[in-house]
Amino acid sequence: MKKKQIAFFHYSWGVQIHTTNIINFLAERTDTEVYLYYYDSTTPYTNFEKDIHSNVKLIELKAIKWIDYIYRAFRKTTSIKITLFEIIWPSIVLQSFFLSLKTNFTHIIAVERYGLSFANLFRKINTQKLIYYSLEIYIEPEHPFNNDHYSYKCVRKKEIELVKTVDLLIIQSVIRLNAFNKFNNYTVPNYFILPVCVDSNSDKAIDKSYFLHELVSLPTTQKVILFFGELAGGRAVVEILNQSHKLPKEFKLVFHGKQKNNLKAKLEFPQDVIWSQKVLPNDYLDKLVSSAYIGLAFYNKGDLNDKFTAYSSEKIARYCVSGIPFIAFENEDYLDLKSKYDCCVLIKDIDNLTDAIKEIDNNYNYFRKNALAASKVFDFNTYKNKLLDSILTL
Repeated sequence: MKKKQIAFFHYSWGVQIHTTNIINFLAERTDTEVYLYYYDSTTPYTNFEKDIHSNVKLIELKAIKWIDYIYRAFRKTTSIKITLFEIIWPSIVLQSFFLSLKTNFTHIIAVERYGLSFANLFRKINTQKLIYYSLEIYIEPEHPFNNDHYSYKCVRKKEIELVKTVDLLIIQSVIRLNAFNKFNNYTVPNYFILPVCVDSNSDKAIDKSYFLHELVSLPTTQKVILFFGELAGGRAVVEILNQSHKLPKEFKLVFHGKQKNNLKAKLEFPQDVIWSQKVLPNDYLDKLVSSAYIGLAFYNKGDLNDKFTAYSSEKIARYCVSGIPFIAFENEDYLDLKSKYDCCVLIKDIDNLTDAIKEIDNNYNYFRKNALAASKVFDFNTYKNKLLDSILTL
């Protein structure tokens, strides 16, 4: 039987565990050949040699600066903007054109909105199946990128256009699917619900760790309240710090992650709060998270993409797989998860943080048990066979 040739396309979007789960699963099979085309997609967290299966054929495209400079000069002198070149660098478009002449993939998997435009450059005939793996939903008018930025508008226009040609949409929850359909002006007929999964190689709980205690010199008896991930605007970082003085002494608030530029306030950490900035590869993140007693997961309440993260956040997935109860803002996506697995306490305002911590602490084994039960929602093994059928039977 002829092998299915499956190509993934990443453009200016970091290759992370969400994608590598699918790539590696398909690459392990004898009836598939897997390719990864990428531009500006490396991250400090993913090691391509360690984290991506050796069967995957990696094709990295690099911008040719003089070609891109010529277009910039042309745009500046004529005020003419070419829509596709506003989305994908001209030199990448040209390279893709010549590369596509030599390829005829059976399946093309586009990761994120730029990846969709990138992948479309390689789609030559309708028999090639186009799969869109959406990890963010770009919602107007709430989305912070909706600021009359021309290239953003080009990307959104192209996304709305191409969504109608997609053979399969992969998205994290029904609530996100409904928002995606609404703001792309189209009801996608064929979709697969795949929460962000992190524990693709194990069917048992992550063991309790004291890795973080050792990393920041804490006694192992200390109960760590962990915020991990980017310290970004809209994630209540400053508001949490303002609540830190209310915590009982047996709890230690630890932030682990880098500060993003969109967090405009200068962070001032009280003496009793720890900020760890060491970049850790993927295979250390479970050790980090399983060191926590309670996790924090706060996202921008004003943007639906950030609000609906109960099934699309690696943070939530790692908390549950490690059996760590967590605290988040209340909305319909998190209420849905909580109704199935009472693994968290949801609050409407950050002023309720201390009460939420005490609620979990007073019934900790109950919440931990439910977090471990929820781990199957975030285990790739739960979905991979049905996902395979959805892809290969298109």
